[in-house]
Amino acid sequence: MYVTSENSNAKPFENALDGRADTFWESRGTLGGTTREIYIGFYRPSSKPNTNLTFRRILYQLFNSDIGWWKHIKIVGTKCSEEFSNVLKEFTNEERFTYQADLDLGSEQCYKSIRIEVTSASQNKVAASRIEFWREDSVLTEARKLFTDGTLSEFSNEYKDPQKVQEFITSVNNHPCPYLFSEYIYAINEIRNDPEGVKKSVQTIECRPTHNAYFNFDHNTNQPSGKYMLSGERILQRTQMIEPI
Repeated sequence: MYVTSENSNAKPFENALDGRADTFWESRGTLGGTTREIYIGFYRPSSKPNTNLTFRRILYQLFNSDIGWWKHIKIVGTKCSEEFSNVLKEFTNEERFTYQADLDLGSEQCYKSIRIEVTSASQNKVAASRIEFWREDSVLTEARKLFTDGTLSEFSNEYKDPQKVQEFITSVNNHPCPYLFSEYIYAINEIRNDPEGVKKSVQTIECRPTHNAYFNFDHNTNQPSGKYMLSGERILQRTQMIEPI
């Protein structure tokens, strides 16, 4: 399995879909504030004409400086059985977080080419960008069953057994890219240390975009900032106000 890219900074790499930790495309340089298109075409080497070019997930990650982030990503793909391309997913990063964009196709599918359009913040100085392609990932499937909801504050009924949780941790440790599950491992440790305290600490916040609401979280101080509101117009908290609500 081989991959090519029309991007001048990219180098072809082999075995893109074999599940190893180094199966990724990477570029280096500064994106500035422009949109960069990254085209990746998949082809079968003549020595392996029956190679099945399938994958289920695409992960896109910018390794940013402390002042940068990606603003918008669009992923376009052309299936092996089709002539025309389709938009698979678009991401808008209004929170200015540096998390990875994750496209899960739901099942393994075959694509002839993938085009990724990335727009970064004007002050973004990117050290590197990485695109990973994954086939079926059983560890991720299990991770999504761990908790009752997106607050990651309580184990689901399937994972009430501590032994089942420990088996998941072992699977993560054996995964070629265990860093993908750092958020889940952190939540597991919090629940183990103080299950009731974690439940009480959860607050559900609803932003009001029409009122210019926004929310930022400082990972250095573990404190939220910005302005955001609960349903019913009740103000939950104000910190570091830039303009009145």
